[in-house]
Amino acid sequence: MTVQVLTEDEYIEAGTAEHAVEMMFRSTRLAQESSVAEYMRAVARRVKLWNGQKIRVGAARLFLRDLARKGLILYEVDADE
Repeated sequence: MTVQVLTEDEYIEAGTAEHAVEMMFRSTRLAQESSVAEYMRAVARRVKLWNGQKIRVGAARLFLRDLARKGLILYEVDADE
């Protein structure tokens, strides 16, 4: 399986949604969060403040799916590999 994420700053290709979110967390320039879970909560908080939309943070795949549905990233899973 390949997970592909395109943000405004980068293209990420990872084996799992969890790894993709970890890569997003590690590439954050001003990372104040100490963990991936904290990073997801912080992003969800910012999205809520910016446009009132809710982002789920219980699982990496849901986090990515919600960001994509809100038009904030492009997210694709290729399960055929």
